Amino acid sequence: MISEKKNTAEDRTQLIVRLRELIEALDSRLPHLEREGEIHIAADAAALKAKALARIARLELGRDAEPAPWIPASSE
Repeated sequence: MISEKKNTAEDRTQLIVRLRELIEALDSRLPHLEREGEIHIAADAAALKAKALARIARLELGRDAEPAPWIPASSE
């Protein structure tokens, strides 16, 4: 039982690290608004970042449940 809790905590920590890496990558990309479709890509990146931040918050609180109702759903 203790090893299961430890693995769960390790998994949660690893997922938080991966999500922070994703956010860092999204933040480092500069949009090229002159390119076709770039505005849509930038909007998708912003939505993905918001979802990643919300997921990190839930994981840090120990809640790995469905997103809060105020998290906007994907437009796709």
